Amino acid sequence: MKKTNDILVYFTMSLVLLIKSFAFIFLFKNTISTYIFTLTNIYIYISFILLVTSFYFLMKSKHRTWYLFSIDVIITIILFADLVFYNGFSSFLSLFHLKELASVSEAKSGIGSLINLKYFTLFIDIIVLIPIMIAISKRNSPVKRSPILFVILIFVALNCFTDKNRLSKLQHLRYMQSDTMITQSPIGYHVYDIYSFIKSKNRTVSKKEIQTVSDWIKVNKEELPNNEYSGLFKGKNLLTVQFESLEQFVINEKADGQEITPNLNKLLKNSLYFNNYHQIINEGSSSDAEFATNTSLYP
Repeated sequence: MKKTNDILVYFTMSLVLLIKSFAFIFLFKNTISTYIFTLTNIYIYISFILLVTSFYFLMKSKHRTWYLFSIDVIITIILFADLVFYNGFSSFLSLFHLKELASVSEAKSGIGSLINLKYFTLFIDIIVLIPIMIAISKRNSPVKRSPILFVILIFVALNCFTDKNRLSKLQHLRYMQSDTMITQSPIGYHVYDIYSFIKSKNRTVSKKEIQTVSDWIKVNKEELPNNEYSGLFKGKNLLTVQFESLEQFVINEKADGQEITPNLNKLLKNSLYFNNYHQIINEGSSSDAEFATNTSLYP
């Protein structure tokens, strides 16, 4: 009976995390595609949940329920932060953002405007579970560790990753974040992000890789002739004016008979204006735009 109750607690908490994952997708997409509810995708979601919760069966009984509760709290806080971050930057949190925390603290006064009250629904289960966890911990009867159950759950979870196509999707998570978050689950997104971050710290470039890049550049390098702009401003100061969040359709346009951008219109009369310019940014947003403008390369 003790063993049955122990397993019941585990699978109840795992179900809570599964429901919370679906709720998270709904909160940032405002809809849930039936695509998520295919057996394959539910298996992916469950696999990542098992991956982080199965250690429950290796712990002493008095710590088990609190371990699951802690996992739930940590994941909830991360998902809440994901929603806030996505609302402001259209991308999700990553360990690769750690070096940018200083700039986030400078903008903390504006974070409140990114929080939607509906995001707090993620915490509902935690409020309900707190008294339940306290009651369970007081009445907790000793239960032996269950390494066999742990091995079985880990096997079920890891079997999910034998699909090479699935691993390929995970490897592109930084470039297709929304798709990765939906298809590989919110927990999966962050588990692989942690793996990628740790891997990047130990990344080295071999001589063979350097030679491969060098050979590619030699073959693909374009020897373009000089055009009419070459050397046009040699010896002069060049001012580049770059505006944040400004679409070019407002340039030289009027609203109610008044120019929308009168000062920019004046500048254009004595400037070079490049209007065949398209958004090619990724996670960096402003920094990607600056990179493209100054180097003529894709971010």
